[in-house]
Amino acid sequence: MTAPLRSISVFHAVARAASISKAAQELGVTPSAVSQQIHVLEAYLGTALLAKAGRRIKLTEAGERYFEMISEKVEQIADATDRLRGHHAVAVLTVRATPSLATKWLLPRLA
Repeated sequence: MTAPLRSISVFHAVARAASISKAAQELGVTPSAVSQQIHVLEAYLGTALLAKAGRRIKLTEAGERYFEMISEKVEQIADATDRLRGHHAVAVLTVRATPSLATKWLLPRLA
C-alpha cells in the first residue's frame, strides 16, 4: 500500500496551524475532510498523531516526532512545486464587454 500523500500534507498543515479548522481554511476544505484525512494517516501508521485537549488539539508524542521527520521534506516539495508552477504560470485575462458586443463579435472569435 502506498503512503497516503494527501493525508501527510493535511497532517503537516494541522501540525503547523495547531488547529483543524485553521488547517481546513488554509487548504480550502471542511474541517470534517481534514479529520478524515488525519484518520486515514493514523490508520496507515497504526498510531494516534493528535489528541484532543478540551476544544483544542495537540500532537501526541508520536505526532511530534512524525512532524519533525516530515516537516522539512514537505516544505521542500511545496517549494519545488511552487517554483515549477511559477515557471509555467497561467495568466488570467478578464474582459468586460456589453452583451451585444460579447455575443455578436467576441464569442465567435474566442475559439
